[in-house]
Amino acid sequence: LIMQKEKELHEINEYRLQTLEGLLADKEREISEHRSRLTKLKDDFTYNLKLLEERDAELERYDATFASLKTVIRERDVELSELKISA
Repeated sequence: LIMQKEKELHEINEYRLQTLEGLLADKEREISEHRSRLTKLKDDFTYNLKLLEERDAELERYDATFASLKTVIRERDVELSELKISA
């Protein structure tokens, strides 16, 4: 009877061990998948941040060009007004 109970206990422990090893493998696979997704997210974030920085730099160039053109137009308008007054 004792031998039978020891055998049952051993089988139960073996089953628990196999179950835990299976759970561990599942969790390790999940961790690996999450790490891969995190790496992809980081790469995507870095790429998008670079795009935004490039866009911001381009907008700054456009703003500078726009301000310059506004000044040229304003000066031309003043010049035209002066020519009309003197004519």
